[in-house]
Amino acid sequence: MKVRKGFVSNSSSSSFTCDVSGHTESGWDMGLSDAGMYECVNGHTLDEDYVKGGIKDLAAGGIEACIRVLPDEWETPLQEAYDQYCEDNGPPGADDMHDLLCEVFDEHDGRYGLPATLCPLCQLKYVNQHDVLRYLLQRMGRTYKEMCAEIRETYGGSPDDFYAAIKDTLLGV
Repeated sequence: MKVRKGFVSNSSSSSFTCDVSGHTESGWDMGLSDAGMYECVNGHTLDEDYVKGGIKDLAAGGIEACIRVLPDEWETPLQEAYDQYCEDNGPPGADDMHDLLCEVFDEHDGRYGLPATLCPLCQLKYVNQHDVLRYLLQRMGRTYKEMCAEIRETYGGSPDDFYAAIKDTLLGV
């Protein structure tokens, strides 16, 4: 039987990296909310700043725009929150609609299921490096493994030559 001595913890570290900026947040027992990030239904991780504008624009379109774009399971809770707000305060302005929308996101774990319509990567407002690589490989009719083998064959003896050859293309944004 194994006996542990000293400090034992069930905590685990987590880290999240924005697929647009590369910004990383990490810590113990943290989730996307703690990191200030969202994850879309297609697995893109995004800083809040890249999502806020889309949510604000959607909220400005009113309840109909929100219902048209959001997943079906969010329609009833959003409509109920909207109806309750209207009953208590009258029709919401854009900021209040934004708050209602954010409440529904929080209640339905929206940080882990941001609709593709609100993801700037899914909407191709940004294209991340991984997708560019996949696109180029597809256009070339090559696989990642094939390209790695070609690089090793061409530059295997001199990594410096390889990095010199690609220097001007690295992150050439």
